[in-house]
Amino acid sequence: MYNQLMDAAVSRLGELFPGYPVYMGNLPQEPERPCFFLELKEASEKTMTGKRAIRKIKFSIRYIAGESQQLHKEQNQTAEMLMDGMEWIRMPDGLLVRGTDRKHQLTDGILDFSVIYSLSVYKEKEQEEPMENLEITKGLVKTC
Repeated sequence: MYNQLMDAAVSRLGELFPGYPVYMGNLPQEPERPCFFLELKEASEKTMTGKRAIRKIKFSIRYIAGESQQLHKEQNQTAEMLMDGMEWIRMPDGLLVRGTDRKHQLTDGILDFSVIYSLSVYKEKEQEEPMENLEITKGLVKTC
């Protein structure tokens, strides 16, 4: 599920910023600029009634700008596009997933954007082996 969600986020970034490379895993020493770096930061699960659970997956998307005379304007425009554009992503199976808690900050000239996607999960319980034979004996047990 995590990889499918990451693929959906990469696909959405490609729609919003065509031609910009999106890196996952390790960022190269000299990345092509401008570029994005996508990282799964944190995941949590809250058990619901029955076999259901809610998983929350937090992504960090870092934007490394190119050489620009108006760096702050470029970063502000990118932040705004991420804020609006990453609200909904489409999973490979067509399911739309909404991003919440979208926020960004500028640190050392790098735009750091984060978003949380929540998914409902249905968990199948393992089938237990039924007992083949059961013997019940009537009577009292005498204890001393």
